[in-house]
This record gives sequence, structure tokens and C-alpha cells, in this order.
Amino acid sequence: MDEQPDLPLPPPQQVLLKHSEVIEAALGSKSRVRGGGSWFTAILFVLLCLAVWAGHLATFWLVQRLPFAAMFALGPYLPVVIPALFALFCLKLAIDVEQWRAQRAYLSVLAARGIPLERTGTYHVTPEALVLRTERIDLSPRWEAIDQVERGAKGWVISADQLHLLIPFADFADPDTERGLLAAITARMTPDARTRSREAIEFASAPPSPAADPSPAAAAGPETLVAERSSPPCEASGWLTQEQAGWASSVVYAKVARPGFHSWAYPLTGAVTGLVVGMLVVGILGLLVPGHWMVRSPMLAGLSAFALPLLGGALGLAYANRRLGIQLAKAWRGGLALRGVPDQVEARWTLTDTGLAYHTARFSGEAAYGSLHQLLREGGYWIVGADALTLCIPHTAFASPGEANGFMTQLLGQMSEPARERSVRLTPLAHAAER
Repeated sequence: MDEQPDLPLPPPQQVLLKHSEVIEAALGSKSRVRGGGSWFTAILFVLLCLAVWAGHLATFWLVQRLPFAAMFALGPYLPVVIPALFALFCLKLAIDVEQWRAQRAYLSVLAARGIPLERTGTYHVTPEALVLRTERIDLSPRWEAIDQVERGAKGWVISADQLHLLIPFADFADPDTERGLLAAITARMTPDARTRSREAIEFASAPPSPAADPSPAAAAGPETLVAERSSPPCEASGWLTQEQAGWASSVVYAKVARPGFHSWAYPLTGAVTGLVVGMLVVGILGLLVPGHWMVRSPMLAGLSAFALPLLGGALGLAYANRRLGIQLAKAWRGGLALRGVPDQVEARWTLTDTGLAYHTARFSGEAAYGSLHQLLREGGYWIVGADALTLCIPHTAFASPGEANGFMTQLLGQMSEPARERSVRLTPLAHAAER
């Protein structure tokens, strides 16, 4: 990073952050990998074509082997049900492949921007907050902001407002150390959060291993720890990968928004409904179009009978995915509200000597200037990419455009040269920062 010790720092900037606006700004940010786009659509279209074709072949084969009674009872429905089942399988396959591609592309972009895919961090339990310190970013969610601690496949997942932290199992020296840290964390959480974290509390309250020499902190129960908040802070440190951090986010998102049923029910319903409507249109056209026209153009008639159901299925799938996004956004906000997470918080942003710091009544943290890899201005927001985090400052946080430009010019001046070049939408500010 370029050293600019003489660059003056602006005063702290106070903002009002809304969860819905932060999510919208993060999703619209160009600093992250976008979806598969045309490639994903093309692959999905080919798979749906194969599903319809194979489904009709399977239906034709199955109907011939049914008893006459079953053939007449099920025959009208099998040409729809079996291709729909094949289409569901192909849809699930395409989505899984796209998620795998997006994850690999996301990690590739992080690596290309100089963001370490592994970093050493240390957790500190203090009277005010749970502090995670790395060489690039400090995060300090206050105890009232932590709404759940749950066991995941790779470690303990901590949910704090919209932030998700992971403490990997592999980094604990022994089970007693793990219990001591979990006991210290859960003892300082709110009663509602402790109710959601029953498994973590039960694990922390378990007796120490017989072979170990338990320390007073490890042997103490949660009630004792609450009364001993002035004791030395507990710590845990180890390696954390971007893949693990992303996995932790998906675990908490699934617990809050509960997308399991909706994630397949909406696309399936939309695709099948569109497919059936397309078949209905084919049937109506078959009744209305004169027979000699279809005799003259059998290829066109056959192609239309095949293409119209696929077109209907694609349109139904697109509409269902749009509705799914709206449904999951509502479920996410509703789940956070049930956990006591406020929809908006008052925040203060400060440029310090070491990084971009932000503080709220529930959370504080600092992103070192070396972790900042892009600054964007889109949709009424200033969006800052800091390693795998996305920080958002609305335009309304500044009294005037000049004040906002001054703040962001100072921020750009502290960022590395590749990060400034990457912020191509802010060229005037970049030149001002270099002067």
C-alpha cells in the first residue's frame, strides 16, 4: 500500500443503515462475481430439452407395460408428470453446477485481488464484545448483537446481526479449551439468544475431560461466568479459509430464512405450470389451425409442439425465480426481526491511521486499508469491498456531495494502487487522491 502520512483525515461520518438497503447494495455491487448469465440459461435450456425428450420416451415405454385399466386411468397424466420429474432433476443438477461454478469464480476473484484465502485470526472475549482480530480486519460484535451460536459441520457458527463468524473445531487444542470459550461466549449473550443456542450451552456445561486439569474458568458454569466479566479475556486462534467463512454464512442464512422448501417448490411450480400452459397452447392451436397447413409443414408443426412447452416452462421458471427472491428477502428480514435484530441502526464511519472503522450501538470493526480492494458508487450508495466483506455507506449520510467526495477521496488515497485502478467508476476522485 502507498504510504501517505501527510494526508489529512476527515471527521467521523455518522450514517443510518437499513438491512434491506444494505442487502440491495451488496447484491448490486460489481465487486463480486455475478451469476452464470447466458451460459447458465443455455445449459438449463439444453437440459430441459433432454428432460422433455427423455420423459416422453420413458412415458411411451411405461404406458405399453401397464395393464389396460391402469393405462386408461393414468395415461392422460403420465405425459405431463414424467417429463416434469425429469425436468425437476435437470433443474436441480443445473442449480448445483451453477452454485459450484459461482463459488469457484468467487474464490478466484478474491485471489486475483490479492485477498488471502486463508488468514490467522484470534477471538477475544471481552466484557463488551466478542472481538475477532486478523492482520487485515477487526470485528467486534457486542453481546446484545449475537443472536445464536450453533454447531455446524466444520465449526461453531456465530450469528451477529448480518455477520456470521466461524470458530473451526480443528483449531481447538482440546475439548476443554473448546468448552471454556463456548461457555464464556454463551454466558454473555442475551436470554433469547441463549435459548436459541441450547446445544452450545449444553456442550459448554458438560464436565471436563477426566484426564485434564481443569482451570477455574473451564470448570465454571455459565452463571459463574456471568458474574466474572472482569476476568482475563478468553482467546482462540487458528486458520480460517474463505470457503469456511462462506459456508458459515450459508448455514445461518438457511436457519434464518429457511429457504429449503421454497428453493425447489417455486422453480418446480413455475416450470411445470409454464410447461403445461405451453402444452395447452399447442392443443388449442391444433384445434384451430387447419389440418392441411400442418400436413404441408410437418417439421414446423412438430417444432412448434416441442418449442412452445419449453418456452412456457422457461418463462414460468423465470417468473418463479423472481418471486422466490422476493419471498426469501421477506423471510430473511422477518427471521432477523424475530431474533431481535433491528431493521436499521445508526452507524459512524471513521478513517483512522490504520483503516476504515465503523461503529454502531451493537457492533464495531475496522478494515485495514490493505484489505480494501474496490470502491464503487451505485444506486445511491458508496460500496467498499474489504476482503470478503461488503461495506455500505448511503449518500444520505453526508451533508453535501462535496463532503462525500472529500471523505471518499481521502479513503481512495489510503487504498493500494491496484484498488484505485479497479475503482474505475470513481476516476475523478482517484485523480484527486493521487494529487
